[in-house]
Amino acid sequence: MRYYFYKFARQIVRLFLAIFYPNTRITNRQYLDFKNPTIIVSNHPNTLLDPLNTASRIKQHSFFLANASLFKSAIGNWFFSTFYCVPIERPKDRGGRKMSNADSFAKCDEHLSNGGTLYIAPQGYSQIKRRIDEIKTGTARIALSAENSSEWKLGLEILPFGLNYESPRFFRTDLLINTGKPILVANYKEAYEKDPYQTAKALTRDLQVAMELLLPDTKDDEEDAFVKQLEDIQQTELPVDMGAAFQRSKKMIQRLHATDIGFYTKLKTATESYRKELVSKKIDDNAVMKSISFDNIGFHIKYIGFFVLGFPFFLYGAINHILLAGIPAILPKIMKLYPGYDSNIKVLSGMLLWPILYGVQGKLVHSLTGAWLITLLYLITLYPLGVFAWKYKEQVKEFLKINRAIRFLKTKKTFLLEKRTAVLQLLAELSQHPLSAKPSSEN
Repeated sequence: MRYYFYKFARQIVRLFLAIFYPNTRITNRQYLDFKNPTIIVSNHPNTLLDPLNTASRIKQHSFFLANASLFKSAIGNWFFSTFYCVPIERPKDRGGRKMSNADSFAKCDEHLSNGGTLYIAPQGYSQIKRRIDEIKTGTARIALSAENSSEWKLGLEILPFGLNYESPRFFRTDLLINTGKPILVANYKEAYEKDPYQTAKALTRDLQVAMELLLPDTKDDEEDAFVKQLEDIQQTELPVDMGAAFQRSKKMIQRLHATDIGFYTKLKTATESYRKELVSKKIDDNAVMKSISFDNIGFHIKYIGFFVLGFPFFLYGAINHILLAGIPAILPKIMKLYPGYDSNIKVLSGMLLWPILYGVQGKLVHSLTGAWLITLLYLITLYPLGVFAWKYKEQVKEFLKINRAIRFLKTKKTFLLEKRTAVLQLLAELSQHPLSAKPSSEN
């Protein structure tokens, strides 16, 4: 019974992930169709949604390795035990006593030996980053222990994922899930029999490299902010899909790491100079280029016509979703948790509120009209017009940015475009530089 409940819950999770991240692309889907026992791993920028965004993509029933601190309360222990979580202690969880994960490792051995699938976040904590920090050896030790206890006959694989969120905390943003080539644990048999400790470290290093290939892998937050600015300019100049944009960015970062410090500084200075002008006027590169391409009169006719004609539909969608959109949006501010939990709270509260509020609203409409047909039509229109209301709001924000850019460029067009051109020229020069030693991820 619990297994069928898990399958039902997975479908519900997939539905809400599709609503929250509707533009999701998965590379190398052929690796998702596996039959051997498997440990799936990913970077961990988005707390509880990371295991859901990976485990929900596979057919197998997955267990999850979870922080032991989540099991401390009676409710937490019931919830995480019910949903197939295995507690694992971290050094900061032990409270001064000796850390012991023998029972947890034994459960993992048993689960994998029976052909199961296990999710692990190998860096051991969640942080909103587009790179993977140093991976702990726990994943390798669990994998090697399971194979060794089964006399190396399991065929156990480690399947790495790279979760590339456009903006993990916000509704309807892009998500690129890079799937890496599985690592066959049995390949480490000979080394493990000679030195288990060093073999665990070697497998961890190989896993680190495999996961770095699936992410932008910038050096630090400062470089990541710099790279994001370059990515925005490149995407405005030459729009491509998520997969191609990732490959382009990956090669750009490799070239940045291979170039000399003088060129790196020159490009960063030029980019920062352009960015400061955009920030000062509350615009972005996309707004600048659209303000140039649009005829001023035609631009206003297009947008204002859309706003006027679309306003009744916006109003309908917004009013009917004021609670469903408003409560999940305000909850993270009230709870004041780590920002990485924002999207989790929004998705989970939305999952709970959606059937309740739609049900209450449908019942209210039926009580007012007494007609089931009208009630059905009302319920059918709710979601699409709710999405339209969100898109309408985003169009208003874009219109205001473009309008600010038009006003700014009336007096500073040459000045601003010269700064942008300087960045593009340096990017063109960078594209001729050799790549660093690290290869790009396969697509």
